[in-house]
Amino acid sequence: MQKNMMVNQRQFFRLVLDPPLCADMTIVRVNGKTLETGSARVLIVDLGAGGLRFQSTLHLPVTPHVVLELVTEVLGQPLKMIGCIVRNQALEGPLMEYGMQFTMDEERIADFSRLTNMLAIRLRQKGVLPSGRFLEGEKLAYLGHS
Repeated sequence: MQKNMMVNQRQFFRLVLDPPLCADMTIVRVNGKTLETGSARVLIVDLGAGGLRFQSTLHLPVTPHVVLELVTEVLGQPLKMIGCIVRNQALEGPLMEYGMQFTMDEERIADFSRLTNMLAIRLRQKGVLPSGRFLEGEKLAYLGHS
């Protein structure tokens, strides 16, 4: 195997989103202490029951001590995901890509999985995007970087 090939270690199906899903990200806890901070725009590029991948122009740490909350809307329902960053990768220009592992309880993950499965079915059935906060336009413009 080549050194630069990545091994897929995911336990759950991942739904690739093209175009990506727009979301608001907030840092909710650092080292166990709850914070009240503003939010930043991010783009969710894939998601599954165990976590998601998102892109941002922010530089965020890879640590279990920083807990994030991402909020968006899918199929007319609000969707709130909580987790921590487990990997990062620099992309072109100012873009960074992050892998986030969920830290939600089993009941919330089960609800999330049902919604993700419904979204996957709708994306396969129709040529039109289902309702949700899908990106319309350029990534960097949405992320507030000119």
